[in-house]
Amino acid sequence: MRAVRGPLTPPSRWPLLMSLVSIRDLRVAFDGVPVLHGIDFDIAPGEAVGMVGESGCGKSTILRALGRQLRPLSGTIETGGRDVASAAALTALRARVARIAPQLSGR
Repeated sequence: MRAVRGPLTPPSRWPLLMSLVSIRDLRVAFDGVPVLHGIDFDIAPGEAVGMVGESGCGKSTILRALGRQLRPLSGTIETGGRDVASAAALTALRARVARIAPQLSGR
């Protein structure tokens, strides 16, 4: 682990005003049954985002779609202005996203 001092900044090749991740009108279905409807959000360079919610509300589904482990029905997912359907954009995104599994209580 290393300490980070100062603001986190994106590589110089990324436009500063562009979102690191941009999701627009994301729609996902399982076996033809829609489970996510029109999800929109942006993550700015240097921003840390956490998703919190009840079991089954779509947190893992969004992350799976973000990492292309699940193919969306429609919508766009971009990183640095590039669609994550491209291998280069997906590799760059996966290097910057962390997923922490919940800790379950044994009580």
